[in-house]
Amino acid sequence: FSVILIKPMILIPAIIITLDCTLATSFGLLKRYKLFEAKELIFMYLLMLAVSSLWLFSTSIPASLQSMKPVFSVFLTIIKSFIYVAIFITAIRFVENQVQH
Repeated sequence: FSVILIKPMILIPAIIITLDCTLATSFGLLKRYKLFEAKELIFMYLLMLAVSSLWLFSTSIPASLQSMKPVFSVFLTIIKSFIYVAIFITAIRFVENQVQH
């Protein structure tokens, strides 16, 4: 489901911040931007999905390492947070670059 909403999820906040417009206006402007022109955004989003899916492997941690599960969880949360910040900064730069052209 999140793959379907990747374009609005990533670009709407970037459009609002970059162009200083309302939410309704940003939805109208969304069609101007081609997400496939921002390959780095797609790559980072897929990377974030891959990191998120690592949590599934935590269920198969051996009993001797179960005490490390909270550490693993915190580590994944920190990594995902850095990726989210990178995605949104890159999206803002992408929108800004498209406006200048």
